[in-house]
Amino acid sequence: MNTKRCSGHKKHWECADEYPDHMVPVSEFHLSSTRGRSDGIQGMCKKCFSYSDKIRWKRRPKHPVTGEVKKNWKHRIALSYGGVHGTPKWQSYLDAAEKHWQEEILGIFTHDSSYNWTITRGIRRTLPKIDRPKSIRITTKEVVDPRGYVYVFIDHMKYNGYGLYKIGASYDPQERLRQARTWGDFESIYESEEVADCAKLEKEVHQSLRKYHVAGEWFQVTKDIAINTIKELANESFNYAVAS
Repeated sequence: MNTKRCSGHKKHWECADEYPDHMVPVSEFHLSSTRGRSDGIQGMCKKCFSYSDKIRWKRRPKHPVTGEVKKNWKHRIALSYGGVHGTPKWQSYLDAAEKHWQEEILGIFTHDSSYNWTITRGIRRTLPKIDRPKSIRITTKEVVDPRGYVYVFIDHMKYNGYGLYKIGASYDPQERLRQARTWGDFESIYESEEVADCAKLEKEVHQSLRKYHVAGEWFQVTKDIAINTIKELANESFNYAVAS
């Protein structure tokens, strides 16, 4: 029987009762959409992936008016367009639903004065920060602590109907967002969990999303693909486990 070691979710294994050594049959893994995985399957088994997904459910984007989770909203809209789940053209219907989502959300932000901007845009929240010594500049800037976060920012001034996102890394996303707001109408839509080497994770995320690359840290990609790629790469690699 072919087996593979399950990476689990942050040192938690839902599969531990059945597979205490974490060696799980490959049939218990989902296929991976991330390029560069030699075996073509995800790092977490189906049980652990389901557990991880539930943990993050509360952080999933929701419709600012109805509160419906975006994934469910898009599924419903795609069906209303005539799409059939599981067919070759299903993704094209999801892409159309994504465009509909962007247009509807932007319409709420910019055209409906009856909505309070702070509520529809989302309550301003405090982003995470790593408490670390300042970098030391000798001849080059030496990073004394590589921990941090990979973030996804959107600039509402660059809205193009399809989704243009800035994907970067920082030990202090709050400060990065403050800086970005001096030259655009930026909002942070996602920050990863704390990782041991945010620059390395950022590089691999950019590599994985290279077909969507526009320029610099900008990618024309759906929000779900961007966020799921970060989650998958962060959770499936022991290289990013935060040191205890």
